[in-house]
Amino acid sequence: DNDKFNEEIFPLINTLIAERNPAEPLHEWTSADDAPRPSPAERRARTEPLQAILALLGDYPALYRLVVDASRALFLAVKKGRLCSLRADILMAAHDQQLTRLYEQDPVHAFAWCVDACVRDERVSEARAKEMSTLIEQVSVPA
Repeated sequence: DNDKFNEEIFPLINTLIAERNPAEPLHEWTSADDAPRPSPAERRARTEPLQAILALLGDYPALYRLVVDASRALFLAVKKGRLCSLRADILMAAHDQQLTRLYEQDPVHAFAWCVDACVRDERVSEARAKEMSTLIEQVSVPA
């Protein structure tokens, strides 16, 4: 039932948006105090609304697609920058939990994985930059 799903998913998305300052980068690249930072996977694992969204999606690509479409529509309506990274966050959280049916069907997964690896490694190698460029050229954005 789409209405029931929407009743559960939208409050989680709103909580996720509210928890992060839209001006703040999704992943910090530098640290003033040189304190060790959690990896992107550790940050995702600690983000309760993201984990709740993943639990609702299970391993069902159709539900994932509903969330992607809903977050795109919501972004167009409210212009919250955090919605732009929601898809990558869900993809990589699904990757972390090996929910292959969710992430393998999305052509954005490979690009999200590359960006995630760059954040984890705290650098963008020439090879990784070329790989991301190739992936961008391969993915077409629906109208």
